[in-house]
Amino acid sequence: MKKSNLSLGLGFVTLTAVVSFVITNIIAFKQVSLFGLPISAGFLLYPILYVTSDIVSEVYGYKMSRRLSWLCAVTALFVIGIFWLSVVLPPAESFTFQTEYSLVLGSAPLILIFSLTAFMLGDFVNDKIHAFMKRKHKEKYLFARLLGSSVVGEFVDGFLFVGLMAIIVWKVPARLWAITVFGNIIFGFAVKIVYETVLYPLTRKIIKTLEKYEAQNNETV
Repeated sequence: MKKSNLSLGLGFVTLTAVVSFVITNIIAFKQVSLFGLPISAGFLLYPILYVTSDIVSEVYGYKMSRRLSWLCAVTALFVIGIFWLSVVLPPAESFTFQTEYSLVLGSAPLILIFSLTAFMLGDFVNDKIHAFMKRKHKEKYLFARLLGSSVVGEFVDGFLFVGLMAIIVWKVPARLWAITVFGNIIFGFAVKIVYETVLYPLTRKIIKTLEKYEAQNNETV
């Protein structure tokens, strides 16, 4: 008899990715200052999304990683619907923060649409590069494979997302547009890559642990 095909390891990584995606796109509305440069608060969690995508690609394969992306997309569409409904429903007389509530959550659906579009394209590039490098080098050069695919994927993602956000959501004044876009694309990109590099030892440990777990889980008992 074989053990269940349902994997707790895959479930944990998937849950981490989906939760990170949703939270990131709620906090992305805020611009924070990091080393004097503006950057979306989404940088706190967004690299985790690409780390989880790489983990799934490495352990479970390209097709499963694409399924993870589509799961994030379906979740985002659900969240967009709930946010929109909560904003348009008439507030109770005792609720005096409708304007502030609408300002934050009213923008979230648009942010989610921009982020979803950018993520689906960026993660597609990330998965393609990761799969190509793994076919070519097999199990060698794990660090180069993880970081190399994320570098290209996150740059494509960031360029599209920040461009849309700066013009439509943040409505950045023309005189600040260059530094804002620079801060969020170039600086934000650099921060995310450093973030992923710092996380590499943990990422590698998770990959090795999951590979061992899945090998044991698939044994006949």
